[in-house]
Amino acid sequence: MSRGHAIALGGGLAAALTLLCWSVFGPSGRISHSTPLFAIATAALWAAMVFLEGRAGRSLPVFTPLFAGMALAATLLLVGPEVPGALRGDEVRGWSTYHYYVGSKYFADTGFFDLYGATLAADDAFVAGGGDPKEGWFDADRARDMRSYKLRPRAEIVASFDASSMDPERLAALGADSRFFRRHEHPRDRRKLVQDLGFNPGPPWMLLGVPLSNAIDAGGRGFGLITGSDVAMHVLAFAALWWGFGLRVACIALLWMLTVPINRGRLIGGYFNYDWLAAAALAFAAWHRDRPALSALALSWAAMTRVFPGLMALPLLFVAGRGLIGGARNPKVMRFATVFVLACALLFGASHATGRGAGTWPEWTEKIRIHSEHHPKTGSKRVGLGRLVLHHPRPGKFWRATSRPSPAQATSSHRRKLVVAALGLGLLGLALRRRPLDEAMLAMLFAAWIGSTSSRYYASIWVLLFALPTLGPRAGPGRWAAAVLLGMTLVWHAPPTLTAQYLALNYEALAMFAGLCLLWLWGDRRGRAAGEPSLDAPAPALDHSSR
Repeated sequence: MSRGHAIALGGGLAAALTLLCWSVFGPSGRISHSTPLFAIATAALWAAMVFLEGRAGRSLPVFTPLFAGMALAATLLLVGPEVPGALRGDEVRGWSTYHYYVGSKYFADTGFFDLYGATLAADDAFVAGGGDPKEGWFDADRARDMRSYKLRPRAEIVASFDASSMDPERLAALGADSRFFRRHEHPRDRRKLVQDLGFNPGPPWMLLGVPLSNAIDAGGRGFGLITGSDVAMHVLAFAALWWGFGLRVACIALLWMLTVPINRGRLIGGYFNYDWLAAAALAFAAWHRDRPALSALALSWAAMTRVFPGLMALPLLFVAGRGLIGGARNPKVMRFATVFVLACALLFGASHATGRGAGTWPEWTEKIRIHSEHHPKTGSKRVGLGRLVLHHPRPGKFWRATSRPSPAQATSSHRRKLVVAALGLGLLGLALRRRPLDEAMLAMLFAAWIGSTSSRYYASIWVLLFALPTLGPRAGPGRWAAAVLLGMTLVWHAPPTLTAQYLALNYEALAMFAGLCLLWLWGDRRGRAAGEPSLDAPAPALDHSSR
């Protein structure tokens, strides 16, 4: 197929889908209702591709423009209307941007624990000075105590913050900023902004957030750099996947990002909420394209600002360490490891200059310890083994599970978590023994799911799994992962409640990762029987990532 024919085919499909969905859903203002149609069409086209290419024994180029056309139409319909507003600074996702903008702008004063206390103290001062209570946090009668994660009366939260530690003008500015973002949240949720789980990115994120927040006024000139920041991150992630693995993989990944429920309502209007995903995608693509230094720099940012993406570096660091001890060094791996360690050290050191000095990391470490302990139990929209083991179905009604388990259920859940984690990590360890390094990097996402319970949108990193079928001759495991991921968008509404939907998603994640490891092990066994060389040999066979 010529390039002109491909462009015509993809463009024609994009135009047809856009016009069709707009004519059906546009007049009612419910264009988001076309999301399931894109999910179904993506899964159907992917299944047809696997079947027909399997029969043909080769890649069929016609599918690339078809996926590209669908991705373009989905982008135009599902997020396209929001993009111009975000770039102008008008499309503001109040909940998230309140935490990231106010939390970073006043980080020197509030740190990781006192954002809510300062917000409500500033509001009290605003009202005492003659401000209209209805413009502020009049309905926030309770807020979350970041030191215990318990909801406490407003007066107690205000009393826990020493307002005299801030200059009155700066406290007033904090109040004005917080009221600005409150106005951009739905009225029924505004009081809950100070009942969230706080402001939690790793301290190096402040190197980006603190200067930018202090340079740009909320709603002022240049505010589009704040609200449009994630637009840039999504473009970077898409470009990285295209560069590393081809347009087809990038388009399938984009379609999944747009239709999977974990990203619903979060993609546009936030403040660098997806910088870690763009960094992880660039890191993986750069490694695949034999750019280890670039890969290390990108992954160091993702690791130091959100921690869990750093698990992807462990197989490379292990091989580098083994090379240092045993003498059989892989130059590509050694270059990655050197740059990664140095970049992490630089980010660690520089983060102490963002306002909290030597107390920055101890404060964040304590905040994350408390966060990790309470996070799985404080809501349904969680992804990770810690949330899955809290599933205690009601008798005879498997999906009718409570969203908040009792203390006895929490205790039994801990024991179940230890058992499942041991089995999962054991299976992962066996699968890693013969993995090429690029596959081993993605396999570590299983360890991330086992070891942490994250907010839903952090599962977006699974988008990298769509690259698996392109990494080598054994496409079966990668196709399994892709099938489960696409299935998540199809069966989302089958469970009866939101709690059950996220529990089902976690069951699917467990099946995806366990199945991936089992398929790898089965392929390794067949490979040994056929006399294929071992993939975990200490010499050049380890460097399969450039395939």
